[in-house]
Amino acid sequence: MTTATTPKNDNDFSKRGLIRNKKYIQWSLAIQLMRAPSLMTSLAFVIIGYYVTGGHTIGGLMVTAYTICLTFFAVPGGRLVDKMGVTKGLLFLLIGSSVTFICLTIATSLKLPSVYLIILAGISGAFLAGAPGGFRTLLSRIIHKKLIPSAIAIDATVIEVVVVTAPLVVAFVATLWEPGAALTMVVASLLSAILAYSLASDSEENKLENESNVTESFAAPKRLWLNPRYIFWVLVSIAFGHALGTAETGAFPIAQSFGWSANTAALLIGIVAVFSIISGLIYAAFENKLRFSKFSQACIMLAALVLGCSGLYISESWVVLIPSLIVIGTFTAPLMIVRSQAVEDEIPIDRKSEGFSLITAAHSIGFGLSGVFLASFTLKGMLIAGAVSGIVVLVLTPVLLSKRLYEKAKLSKIKEDGVLSKTVE
Repeated sequence: MTTATTPKNDNDFSKRGLIRNKKYIQWSLAIQLMRAPSLMTSLAFVIIGYYVTGGHTIGGLMVTAYTICLTFFAVPGGRLVDKMGVTKGLLFLLIGSSVTFICLTIATSLKLPSVYLIILAGISGAFLAGAPGGFRTLLSRIIHKKLIPSAIAIDATVIEVVVVTAPLVVAFVATLWEPGAALTMVVASLLSAILAYSLASDSEENKLENESNVTESFAAPKRLWLNPRYIFWVLVSIAFGHALGTAETGAFPIAQSFGWSANTAALLIGIVAVFSIISGLIYAAFENKLRFSKFSQACIMLAALVLGCSGLYISESWVVLIPSLIVIGTFTAPLMIVRSQAVEDEIPIDRKSEGFSLITAAHSIGFGLSGVFLASFTLKGMLIAGAVSGIVVLVLTPVLLSKRLYEKAKLSKIKEDGVLSKTVE
């Protein structure tokens, strides 16, 4: 049987072989197009709100509605993809988001009441919520497990390009026709749907063999919360997102506290992004040579992020500030790679999209915490909170990764299924 992991190029487990893999290129293009609307919303919704009302308030509420729904519906959306199948599930979500953006374009051009704009923004976020988990499941079907770290590292590099270009596309189209800001998101979602459907359809016959690369280390409990190791990765995602959000959300107020301009804040974020890209590529090249387990690597990297956030807290000049940002950036992409690769072993095969979507939602929640703490506390309080969340997870780690709790969870799984298996000795 010919599988998606054995064409000519796919026996090459190097980055060069991965880049030559047509299916990976198609997947990368599809997922970037799926992400584009989320990266466009901040500018597009503000433009739309201003066009309809002449103010910025509605645009801000649209962004809020989109973000809340994107987070809240991540798990239900992922579960839907698992039940429908990746092919039909991704098509449904992406076409649904496209139709919603079309309705938003029409509502904007007709200058309908603001409540409709806010509702449509929320619905679009709900449709796109489960898509990231579906795409991550699809990635495991089209490339060998050994290529996952390199694939994620390359993806982390490419997304930085999309982060920059997506708002520029919105700005260009909006200068021609303001309601066209929503139309850019229509095009991105439709193109992503076409590419994803084509790729997922081709991968269906290879589903079982490719997914057999997953180590069934936990005997796949139906309830993800029964697996303490999965809970560990959820908490790591929250702390990870919080640390990254602390650096990026805090960039502007930090710059202001030093008497710097908004342009300097952009440079501070750029430092994190650049070192994240570099470290991600380096980690992907050498990760097979590391002797530490994925759990140990995650703890070391999370401890480094705690150190980085602590550095931001105590910084009184650029001498401490810049190295702290470098530390956070350096361990961002590697932790992203470790998490994405290791958590797959803890998710049942028939709940992949749901499991990955929950990890994505946890990261988003963590990132959002930085904004909550910035609004609730002083800048210093917000910065140290980024370190505290990481410390809490590190303290809980010995409990979550204890062999005793793990064996107890496996026993609960066996009782739940009503099967007295000999796998537990």
